[in-house]
Amino acid sequence: MKYKSEGVLELVKNLAPLVDEIDQNFINGGVIYGAGFVGTWACEHLQNLGVKVDGFLDRDTRKTGSKIHNVLVKYPEQAEIEK
Repeated sequence: MKYKSEGVLELVKNLAPLVDEIDQNFINGGVIYGAGFVGTWACEHLQNLGVKVDGFLDRDTRKTGSKIHNVLVKYPEQAEIEK
């Protein structure tokens, strides 16, 4: 599917409030599920806002133990949840 410039601008306009809400929910840190393209982008975006990303969870065992933007990737079943 190809987007025209107007379509992309409309999509960004419609998603902006959702991004703002997500940013606010991450203010105290959080974990990102998925260490692919979108998760990597989200990590960088949140870090640029000064948010601490506590980790990635990803089912791709090839990524387990690696770091993306200095954030450790864990396999979901091996991750401990801190309370």
